[in-house]
Amino acid sequence: READPFYISPSTVERLKKVYPYWKGKTVSDLAAQSMDPEVLDVFLNHGMFTVGNYFYNGIGHINVDYAKVINKGLEGIMDETREALSKLYIGNGDFDDNAGPINIWCYDPKTEKWENSGSVRDESVSRFTLIDGKLVATGTDPMDGWELGNYYVLENGEWKTVRTIPGAVHNFDMAEHNGKIFCSIGVEPGGYPAAVSTDGGATFTQVPFYKDGKALDTSKNTSIRTYNMFLFKDQIYTSYVGSDPDGSYYELYKYENDKFVFQKSLSGEMGHIATNQTLYSADVEFKNKYFIATGYMFITSDMDDFRYIKYPNADIVYDFKIINDKLYSLTSFEVEKGKHKICVWENSSGKDTDFKQLFYFYYDAPCVSFEYENGDFYIGIGSAKASYLKNGEILKVHYPVK
Repeated sequence: READPFYISPSTVERLKKVYPYWKGKTVSDLAAQSMDPEVLDVFLNHGMFTVGNYFYNGIGHINVDYAKVINKGLEGIMDETREALSKLYIGNGDFDDNAGPINIWCYDPKTEKWENSGSVRDESVSRFTLIDGKLVATGTDPMDGWELGNYYVLENGEWKTVRTIPGAVHNFDMAEHNGKIFCSIGVEPGGYPAAVSTDGGATFTQVPFYKDGKALDTSKNTSIRTYNMFLFKDQIYTSYVGSDPDGSYYELYKYENDKFVFQKSLSGEMGHIATNQTLYSADVEFKNKYFIATGYMFITSDMDDFRYIKYPNADIVYDFKIINDKLYSLTSFEVEKGKHKICVWENSSGKDTDFKQLFYFYYDAPCVSFEYENGDFYIGIGSAKASYLKNGEILKVHYPVK
């Protein structure tokens, strides 16, 4: 441009091009457009009836940035603050079947090797953490408040902030962020839809209709209406619908397109399930252009159509996945005899079905439920949501650096 030109090297141009896909749907103008009435947006963009100038594209940056924090802490200081928060281990607990709660969310600092209570939330179970807009979020599995709104909890400045904006969500099982939208897998009462979406950063949500055979689903006669997971695979959002009606229960896969979830296929009979916890799928991850799903069993798909069952040798139940240094790790257990469990961590570098290699194992008198990795240490959660063990709630640290 002629005024205030920018001189950018070819290498910088290439670096900028690589980050463009991340900002699709997340720019200031994208967020502004999503918040405007469609007719107002049309006359603004297409007919020139009015303009807000650069503020639509760049935001009001000269008054809303916390310059004092940047000056006092520096960019590296702010990055260190973020790294410190993300390097800690957060533990959920509770039982929404037995109506536990409020729930304390415990935090472990690997540097100090100390536990502390990071705060309490009014929920009967905290079973899943995720990152939304760079912040740690705990889903509200079963809020203790009324069913008219569902909850999630955001860690801000060391405290858990309750966000209560999901209409009709009796349960909020999972959340995912994609193209400037936040999706929730929820459980609702008859007549509702078991997913919600926000286009304004979580300030408001709306339930998303489900369509099958060209018609919106009628859930008024259902006794169970839930989705337990949001699957993000190859830049598309999928969810697993679990329904129960007078004819029985069924599991179906739906894909988000054109502001609705559209039926893809039945999963009943194709994807078996072992009750390892209070959700249908305990873990899922995209790796090497394939999608891995743990249902107690493990399934792999390349296209969200053909799901292949993968059997580990001497491993009954698959619990969790983690990607570390561009390798996939999985956590399994096998009850070798009553009260004795073989707990294994496996490694896969290629994504091939046959490339899971046993990294290490040990025997323990309770099964595992999940794991994390930080600075050469595996942290393995012990226990079961479906059986009582004296070891329930223990966390074991195994020092095993991976490359």
